[in-house]
Parts: sequence; C-alpha cells; structure tokens
Amino acid sequence: MYVRRYKPEDVLPERLASLMRSFVNTDGRVGLSQIELARLMYERRYGGENQSSIDAQCVKKTDQACKAIARRISHFLKGDHFPNWTDLVELADFFGKPIGYLIGETDCDSYELQDVADIVGLESGAVTALKSITGKASVEWPLGKTTLENEKPSAGSAFIAQDMVEKANAELNACRAALNRMLTARTFKDLLISLSNVGESEYELLMTRLDAEVAKLQRGDDSKGGDEPVMQQMARKAQARDAGLRLREAEGALKASRYEAYEFYVRLVDEMFSDMANTDIVAKAKLIAEKP
Repeated sequence: MYVRRYKPEDVLPERLASLMRSFVNTDGRVGLSQIELARLMYERRYGGENQSSIDAQCVKKTDQACKAIARRISHFLKGDHFPNWTDLVELADFFGKPIGYLIGETDCDSYELQDVADIVGLESGAVTALKSITGKASVEWPLGKTTLENEKPSAGSAFIAQDMVEKANAELNACRAALNRMLTARTFKDLLISLSNVGESEYELLMTRLDAEVAKLQRGDDSKGGDEPVMQQMARKAQARDAGLRLREAEGALKASRYEAYEFYVRLVDEMFSDMANTDIVAKAKLIAEKP
C-alpha cells in the first residue's frame, strides 16, 4: 500500500522555486523570474511569434496572457493555489521533470532515474549513489572546468586531466568489480537482513517501552509525593527493577544483532573472494622463483 509522505501542496512550492532558481537560460544566465517563466510557457503553448509581424493589439494581448500566467505561478509558489492538471503537465514538461517529482510522490528528478529506481526497487538517492560508484569519468569534464570558453586547452592541462581521469576510472573499475561480486554473492541478502535487524532490532522496541515505563513512574512520583502508601512504593520499585531488566535485555539483543551482522559480513567477504582464497600461493611463488 502506497503511503504518501508529504502533501503535494507543501512540496510543490519548494520544488518549483528550486527549479526556477537553477534554470539555465539560453544566454547562460541562471535563474528565472515569474514573468520570464510565464512568457516562456506562453511561447511553448502557443508558439513563438515574430514581433515585427504582429500589431500592437496582439502584443498587448500576449502581455496580458503572460501576466495572468505569472499571477498563477505566484499563487503556486506561495502555496495559495494548487495547479490544475494542465498546469502541472506544462510545468513538468517545461522543466523536464516527472509530475511525481513536482508533487512529492518521488524524489527522482528525471524519468530515467525513476525507471531505474522502479526496476531495482531502490530510492532515487540509492540509485544516484550507485551511479557515482559505477559511472565513468571523462576527460572533457575537468578540461571544461579549467578552460575558458572558446579556448583550446594546453597540452599540459590535457595531460594532467587525462592522468586524473585514468586514476579516477581505475578506482571506479575496482569499485564496480567489488560491487558485482558483492551483489551476486548468496550471503549478501543474509547480511542485509542482519543489518536490518541491527537497525530495527528489539533494542528500539524495548527502549520505547522503557521510556514509557520511566514516564509512568515519574508521573506517579509527581502525583503521590510523600503521601504514597508503602505498598504502592514497593510496587513502583518493582516496576523500576523490571524496567532495568528490560534495558539489559535490550542491550543484549543489540549486541547479538551486531555480532550476527559481523559474522555475515565475514562470510560475505569469504564468498566474494573464495576463488582467491583457494589459490595455492606457495605453488605460484615457486613457479615465479623458478623462472629464468
């Protein structure tokens, strides 16, 4: 069952404002005002017109329409009104983002990222993290950052950039190899389950119960004061002892969960590199030593 984490009317103003701030115009300028966004949306909706071929009345009509769109955008940004379906589709198409991203149903800010996240069953942040581990660096990126526009990079800059990219890709290749081994290992699922038990173990549940017991005892102290009967005092002390026992049980459960996770981690590493562990190192060393 899908559970909505945020209200669309709360998410849309923030994400729309962020997209407007980061929008790159054709002239390289970053950022869009409300009237600029309105005019671009109007042009996309009705098509750009040659200003020299239209009369003043048409110009006035276009300006009025753009101002009306700008007022709606202002209401969207302030959270006064939520856009209708047509406005949502136009905003999503204009910025190239999924509608679900604009209204907070997903954190994926591109259709490709959403597709990958749906296929592998992970959140967009996890998919992005995997991409950063497994992606490849290109020499154009560092050169573009260090070279002025329309300027040819020097031979020294190109050599340094190439060396940096080769080292970065060597690290990424190593990460991909280890990640492939890890994801295909049978023990990997067991490790994930054990890690989940550490994060959501009985420790958390017992600590919640313990906090409730402590609060209950404190309320009893505040309400009774020094006039509490002896039997009730003894009962509260027994409750305090039980709470202490539950705390120790919780600590024991957490330690057991961590130990189990550590055991699965060791087994995972052994499985990932079992082919290397079974290699007869001594025999290989002898062969190398005997070579002329």
